[in-house]
Amino acid sequence: MTHYHRIVSLLTANTGARRIADVFEDFVEMAALAIRNAVDRAGRARREEQYLLTAGRYTREQLDRFAEALALVVEAMGGGSRRRTRPPLHGAGAGQQASRPVLLAL
Repeated sequence: MTHYHRIVSLLTANTGARRIADVFEDFVEMAALAIRNAVDRAGRARREEQYLLTAGRYTREQLDRFAEALALVVEAMGGGSRRRTRPPLHGAGAGQQASRPVLLAL
């Protein structure tokens, strides 16, 4: 299965009652917020708050799928090693409040 197909499969598994377009939007938003917070301290608290708000709509299992999908994106872009690791794109589960998101380590 190609990276593309695996990513689509992971995001589709996160839909439940959500539209795939909304799941994709949340995936991209959380990835962008995590990457930006890893390299830019200005405005970090505001971005972290937005990250937690978005992540809070998903379960731990769904957040793990987002992390795996992001790892596949990085790998497909040539930035990942052959050893599969999941970037820590994890926040609070549905209805849970996390103290802070774990940011993507580049």
